[in-house]
Amino acid sequence: MQAQDLTPNAPRISFKWYTLIIICLTQILCPTDGSIMINTLSSLVKSFHSSVSAVQLANSVYLLVAGALMLAGGLLGLKLGWKYECSVMACEVASSVA
Repeated sequence: MQAQDLTPNAPRISFKWYTLIIICLTQILCPTDGSIMINTLSSLVKSFHSSVSAVQLANSVYLLVAGALMLAGGLLGLKLGWKYECSVMACEVASSVA
């Protein structure tokens, strides 16, 4: 008997959803990045001659934008296809570097 015969009614996740699941799991790393920023807050304030509230605002905005763009990029990859999205992103990066 094969392993497939043991669970015939098990739900199957399509391969294209694995990438979106991984992107969602990377959201766990965003708070870690934010906590690192909090630990270096005093040195950032001194280095950039800024206030504590300005550095905290930059950290919060960064986390919100990064999370939104990760999820939006994942959904676009599902809708448009990963090959197309990667080629568009490569063109964007190449044009911004040049």
